[in-house]
Amino acid sequence: MRDKIDSLLKKRWDIVWIGAVLGFVYWMWQSFRDAIVLQKTSFIHSFLFPDLISLATRLLVICTFLLLCIHAKYIQEKVLEDRSARNRSAGFWAFFIAAVGFVVLYWIIDSFQDIIAQAKGDIVERVLTPGITVLISRGLSVLFLVILVFLIQYLFITRRKADKALKAAHNQLARSRENLNKIVTYDVDAVFVLNEKKKILFVNPAAEKMLQKTADQLIGESFNYSISAGKMHEIEIVNDQGETINGEVCAVEITWGTEKAVLVSLRDVSERKQVEQIRQNFLSLISHRLKSPIIGIMGAIENMLEGLAGTITEKQREYLLVMKENVTVKYYLIEDLLTALRLEVGGEEVQLEQTVLEDVIDRAIKPYEMAISRKGIKLQKGKTNSKLRVNADPKKLEKVIKNVIHNALKFTSEGHIRIEIQAKGKNALISIEDSGCGMSDATIKTLFQMEKKAQTLPDANIGMGFGLFIAKKFMQLQNGDIEVTSSLGKGTSFKMSIPLHTKKNIG
Repeated sequence: MRDKIDSLLKKRWDIVWIGAVLGFVYWMWQSFRDAIVLQKTSFIHSFLFPDLISLATRLLVICTFLLLCIHAKYIQEKVLEDRSARNRSAGFWAFFIAAVGFVVLYWIIDSFQDIIAQAKGDIVERVLTPGITVLISRGLSVLFLVILVFLIQYLFITRRKADKALKAAHNQLARSRENLNKIVTYDVDAVFVLNEKKKILFVNPAAEKMLQKTADQLIGESFNYSISAGKMHEIEIVNDQGETINGEVCAVEITWGTEKAVLVSLRDVSERKQVEQIRQNFLSLISHRLKSPIIGIMGAIENMLEGLAGTITEKQREYLLVMKENVTVKYYLIEDLLTALRLEVGGEEVQLEQTVLEDVIDRAIKPYEMAISRKGIKLQKGKTNSKLRVNADPKKLEKVIKNVIHNALKFTSEGHIRIEIQAKGKNALISIEDSGCGMSDATIKTLFQMEKKAQTLPDANIGMGFGLFIAKKFMQLQNGDIEVTSSLGKGTSFKMSIPLHTKKNIG
C-alpha cells in the first residue's frame, strides 16, 4: 500500500495541491469557528497565531484530508483500470466508508478540542450531546468538507479520463506520423517539398536515388522543372550522372510548417516510354510489312480490270472482282487491327477542323449503298441540316459512321437503316437506327471493349470486331461520345454526339 501511495504521490502532484487547498480552506473555517463560536480571539489572530491545541487539531484534520485524497485517488485508479460494475460498486463503497470514517474522526477530534479548550464536559457528552451552536458548526464543517471531497473525486476521474483520451490521441497521432513516414520513405515515386520560390525543403530516398544526390545536397537547391498544382504532366530530368529521365509529375499545394509549399510526386516512366516507342516502331513495321503487299495486290487487280495487262474475259473479270473484294476485306481487317493497337498505346492523333457534317455522312454511306440495295434494305435519311458544321477530324468521323453503318448492315437482313442528324445545345447528334436482330444487355456491356473482342477468333466474313471499339475511341478523341440502345428482335440505335463549330453556320 505504501509503495502505491508513493507512486501516486510521485505521479500525481495534483493530490498534494488539492490536499493543500482543502487544508487552507479548513484552516480559515477553523479560525472563523474559534473566533465566532468559541469566542476565544479575533479571526486574524486565530488564523495567524492559533493556540497549541487548535494548531494540533488543524494539522491532524489536514493530514486526514490528505490521506482521504490519496485514498480517493487510489480507488479512482483501480476503478478506471477495471470498469466492471462489480469493481465500480466496490470502489464507491470503499470511498464512502473512508468518508464516513473521516467524519467520525473529525467529530471526535473536535469534541476533544472543545473539552480541552473550554475545560468542561467529558468526551461522551461532547460527542453525543454537543451544544446547538457546536452541532451546527460541526454539521456545516462536515457537510462542506464532504462536498469538497466528492468534488475532488469527480475532478480526479474527469482529469484522468481527459488524460487518457489525450494520451490515446497522442499515440494515434504518433502512429499516423510513423505510418506516413514509412509510406514516404518506402514510396517508389520521388517526393519533393518545395517552397514558394521552388527551393527544395524535403526529399525522400526515391528522390535521392533518381537524381543521384543525397538529401543534404538537394535541400536548398532550386527545382528547375515545370510544375502545375493540381495537374499531371510529363517532364524530362537530367540527373547528376547526365542520364535523362522521363518523369510523370503531379503537384499539390500544402502547408509545410508555417509556410506555403508544394508537394511534388515524380514517377520515373522512362521504361514505359521505351516500351511505348518499341510498340510504335513495331506497329510501323507491321503496318508496312502487311499493308504494302496487299496494296500492291489491289493495284495489280485494278490494272488488270482496266485492261492494262491485256484483254480479259468476262469469267476472268468475275474472278478478279471476287479477289478484289476479298483483298479489300483483308485490307480493312488489318487496318482495324493496327488502328485498335495504336489507340491502346495512345499513338493515334486527331486534327480537329470545321467540318460540314452532311458531307461526311454522304461519303460514309456511299461505299455501302450497293450492299444495302443487294440485301433489299431501305436506307432512309431523316432530319438533316446541310448547314450543320462541327469541330471534328473529317477522316476519323467518317470512319466512325462507316463502322456503325457496317455493323447495322451486318446484323440487319430486312427492314431499314435510318440516319438522322440534328443540333442539340452545343452538340450535333447523329442517330443511326436499324431494324435488325438487336443485342442483349450482356452484349451491350462489352460492345466497346477491345479486350473482349480480342478473346474471340476473327470471323472471315465479319472481321475482327474492333469497329465499334475504334468508333468509341475516335469519338472520345474528338470530344464526343457514342451510346447504344437495343432490344433483341427489335433493332439497335446508335447515337453519336460531337461539338458544334463555335462560329455561325454558313447561310
